[in-house]
Formats: sequence, structure tokens, C-alpha cells
Amino acid sequence: YEIKECDWSSDVCSSDLGMEENVAHEVFETARIVGEAAGDKRGLAKLHNAYGMLAGMAGFAEDSTHSILEAERYAVEVDDRETLVALRVTVGVWMLHRGQLRDALFLIQQGIDLADGNADFAADRMGFSPVAFLTLYRGVVHSVLGDLTTGRVDVEAALELSRRREEPELECFCLGFAALFAFYAGDSSQILSMARQTMEIATRLGSPFIMGWANGVLGTAHRMLGEWDEIGRAHV
Repeated sequence: YEIKECDWSSDVCSSDLGMEENVAHEVFETARIVGEAAGDKRGLAKLHNAYGMLAGMAGFAEDSTHSILEAERYAVEVDDRETLVALRVTVGVWMLHRGQLRDALFLIQQGIDLADGNADFAADRMGFSPVAFLTLYRGVVHSVLGDLTTGRVDVEAALELSRRREEPELECFCLGFAALFAFYAGDSSQILSMARQTMEIATRLGSPFIMGWANGVLGTAHRMLGEWDEIGRAHV
């Protein structure tokens, strides 16, 4: 019962993004005490990873860093490769947004290697393919570093994986980046088509977050093509 309770709390921390910060912290502390009493290092690795992500999104850098390091420690002790890969999804993206591009690329590649490049690895647990996600962001980092050719290859590979696994949210992100990087590489022929595909998928999913992304991509595509009258309509 104790181990199941720890796992349940981990799931709550990682999925209920509407949870108030103080409630999330209480859930985390309860689960941490249960997990430590049970000696459940695998559960604690999942828990600290989940709370680290949540604390990071809430802006609590110190709490987030501490939890991520604890998750890494526990995961290494029990050879929990799924959590080790999940950690690299989280920290790799953070490093990208902090501008630490080489560090991001290193961690992203580590995650792909830990999963042996298997797109199905840990996908059931995480709700999406971490390898496909990491491949996408490897392409993003390469592109930001100026290697658009390698970046586009990775983004297109991630797009193919997302379609094979039928992951429309990830497909939406891949299409958006593919459209933007195609334009930056001097290929404007498909940018509007891919941006519209992004919007079609987002509309079907109905997620406000995905809709926001798709509107941004479509508006940016119109701007890049000089279709100024269409930009306002894309953001309605």
C-alpha cells in the first residue's frame, strides 16, 4: 500500500498542473515520507522528478534543482533508466531555454542513448515518446546553433516518429518547428501548408496550450511570407 501511495502521489504531481503550489508541496512531502519509510528508491526517483518539473514550472529554481538531483541519485542507485531518460527531457529543455546550448545537446543525446534510440521506450509511462521528443529538441538546438541542415533532419525524424506512434500533440510541435526552420533555410514553399496542418491538429485536440502554439506558428508563417492582413486573423 505504501509503495502504491508513493506512485499515486508522483502521478498527481506530474499531471495535475492546476494544483495549488502549497497543496502540491504537501502531496510531495507526504509521498516522500512514505517512500523513504518503505525504502522505495524507484518510487522516490519518480516522485522527485515529477516534483522537480512542477517546481521548475512554478519558478522555484532551488526546490526544483534539489529534487532533480535527488531523482538522479535515486534513479542511478536502482538503475531506473526510464527516470534517467525523463530527467534528460526536463533538464535538456531547461538548458535550451537558458541558452546553455552545448549542455542541452549533451543531455539530450544522453537521453536518446539511454533509451537505445527506441521510440517506444518509457512512452507508456510518460504519455509520449521521450526519444521522439528528444530528437525534436536535438533538431531545435542544432538549428539554433546554426546547423539548419542537421536540425531539419532531426525535426523531420521526430515528425515521422510522432505520426508512427499516433501522438498528435507532438506532431503539432514538430510541424510548427519544421515550418519555421524550412523558412530559415530558404525554403518557403511548404511553410504555410505545415502551419495550417499544425492548426488543424490543434483545433481537433482542443487544448488551449496547443491552440496557442498553433496560432503562433500560423501567424509567424503569414508574417514571414509578408501576408500582413492574415496575421491578425491567425491570432483570433
